[in-house]
Amino acid sequence: MPQSSQPLSDQAAAAGGAGQAFDVRTSRELGQASRPGRLIFALIFAVISLSILPLQTAGLWLSIVIAWELFSSPLLDRIVNRLSNDAAISAFGVVNFIGSSIFAGIPLLGLAEGSPLGIASRRPGSAAPS
Repeated sequence: MPQSSQPLSDQAAAAGGAGQAFDVRTSRELGQASRPGRLIFALIFAVISLSILPLQTAGLWLSIVIAWELFSSPLLDRIVNRLSNDAAISAFGVVNFIGSSIFAGIPLLGLAEGSPLGIASRRPGSAAPS
């Protein structure tokens, strides 16, 4: 795919039509539209995690997720609009990796507690299965 120094918004406008390729701009729009669902999922997951983790841990994780969702999107939009399509895809991948790592925090803490959250959790202090 050839690199273009033309901003993504101009590329999308030039492409026109609904049958055009799926680009970073479209991915960003879908990501923004799905933000409420991700935040609701994070809230539900934080509540469920209270069965194995302290309130402070779940609250801290949820706070980090909310902060990430609020601040990463505008920053990524600014970055993506200034880059060529290929460079924007790379930036988008890096930001998604960081966000995925943040969302994976609670499951990793659950595994560290010896309880795979969502599969077969064991309350702290209860006997381990033999």
